[in-house]
Amino acid sequence: MAGFAIPRLVIFGLVTIFAFAVLGVDAHVTSIFAKSGTTIPIEGMGLATALFTILSLPAIVFSPKGSFPTTVLFESIWLFILWVFWLTTAALASNLRITVMKELGPKGCSQLRDDGLAVCMELPAIEGISYVNWLLLMFYTVALCVFLFMARNGGHPNVWSASASEFPYSTRSNADSTSGSTAYKHELPSSASV
Repeated sequence: MAGFAIPRLVIFGLVTIFAFAVLGVDAHVTSIFAKSGTTIPIEGMGLATALFTILSLPAIVFSPKGSFPTTVLFESIWLFILWVFWLTTAALASNLRITVMKELGPKGCSQLRDDGLAVCMELPAIEGISYVNWLLLMFYTVALCVFLFMARNGGHPNVWSASASEFPYSTRSNADSTSGSTAYKHELPSSASV
């Protein structure tokens, strides 16, 4: 269904572009902390989440039709995992930013120089982009599940194995369109009088 395929591509494209941004910013933060020999949890989580996203979303989009990565089952499970990763990355960045700001006091990042200032300014970027990616993936996954259940109630068989980009989510199946409604019909026996 073209009506759902276009938003899917737009969301996957945006999330992938934002993942590249997080990868770059997080790699810079990691290089700064590597100089001092310390690590923070956001480094590994941000890098891993961005890499999983960059490698998996284009693979899902460009997989051959009918392959397992294009099924609703795979896509809904994997996107749920990805949005949990993005939410975790955002939460770690939020926690670190709040901790840093408490330690810096009312002057905030303005009292830092060089690498300290760079990290202080880049944490909100990681945090914000991670929350945006989480919201985009969560919105898409919830919409996918809603359309999936609409299709299932519309009489479409095998909705879990259907292609996520081509399944007619909002239409009734051919079997149901010939019989009229998908609602329960009460039929009177032929001998009953009205």
